[in-house]
Amino acid sequence: TQIFSLNNLNNRSKDITRSGSYRLTYSDTYAPTSLSTGTPMIRVKASTVEIDLNGMEIICNDTSGTGYVGIEIGLPPSLSGTQPTNVVIKNGSLKGFDCGILIHSGVKNVMIENVQITDSSVGVACMGKSGGFDTESVVSVIFDNVRILGHGSDKRTALVNLKTLIETTYTY
Repeated sequence: TQIFSLNNLNNRSKDITRSGSYRLTYSDTYAPTSLSTGTPMIRVKASTVEIDLNGMEIICNDTSGTGYVGIEIGLPPSLSGTQPTNVVIKNGSLKGFDCGILIHSGVKNVMIENVQITDSSVGVACMGKSGGFDTESVVSVIFDNVRILGHGSDKRTALVNLKTLIETTYTY
């Protein structure tokens, strides 16, 4: 199995567009100040992807509460394309993101294993269409040894901006 590096995320967003294993080899800081609001640190667009955080921590150092997402799986309804299946995120920490992991409608078979999400307004968001379960819902998300800890401060601005991102940019 070929392993791709995920390092040097500072001020960059990484799109994963092909199947494979991706491994972080050192802790990193995501400084999204030069990116548009809501740009995720990592966006998974391919199927059969394993992201191994390798025991490392990724910290978002943006404190403005502008709706930043750590790892986004799939495409929002505002973009066309096939949704990924069989995605694994494991062995590390995400800290300081407004949403740690966001899974879009239509994504299937996600495993989040040995992951800690801290200092976040929303730990994991599974998106879907209103009206209940349908074929466009997120299907089969398995959590194994996942710890989610919010923050002790008032982050209403982050939640409002995340809601705006989801409704306006992603068109849910």
